[in-house]
Amino acid sequence: MTTSTPYVGPERAVRAVHAYLTDPVAGINAALVKRRAAYVAGGVPCTVANLPAVALIERWYHATQPNLFPYLSVTESGCDPWGDRPREYLFATPLTLALLVLESDIAGAMAECDEAMARYAGTLLLMLARDRWAGSQQDQPSGLEAWSMAGYDEGRIRGVDGWSVQTAARTDPTLGIPNRALLCDFRVITYEGPSP
Repeated sequence: MTTSTPYVGPERAVRAVHAYLTDPVAGINAALVKRRAAYVAGGVPCTVANLPAVALIERWYHATQPNLFPYLSVTESGCDPWGDRPREYLFATPLTLALLVLESDIAGAMAECDEAMARYAGTLLLMLARDRWAGSQQDQPSGLEAWSMAGYDEGRIRGVDGWSVQTAARTDPTLGIPNRALLCDFRVITYEGPSP
């Protein structure tokens, strides 16, 4: 667990997600190592050539011309009260993770690129679904999913609500080279009241 930060709402959410994704033990690249090992243990070939590590993770914007791939960005789109009890100081910040992978970064043909994007999607789904809620089980609101990020910022990150991943036939036409894109949308729930 980290110490409390001065960040509030969307800034707290974006920075916590970025810290979680770049964490050397729990982040996306550590999760990819585990996924590759799980595939191999199940008799399915999977190496760094089939599922490369994410080379760059940025927050706040999706770069028009990123130069390191695979590239992952974390962007937010506002903040609203969460739940039906506003006095609880809970807020929801909608976030989008956008992953860009060049086809040339994946060993094989187009089918292998599509397979790699499905594996990235699965890895993100596993990351979003684990560790449930920051508080005790009885404090967990009904229907709220949460994850390992819940320990960031002295418990002010409470979880994630309503997530989805979109991969089918997505590309970024601005790059000018064959690529695949994946979008992952979810809301991070933060506590903005007195010290928890």
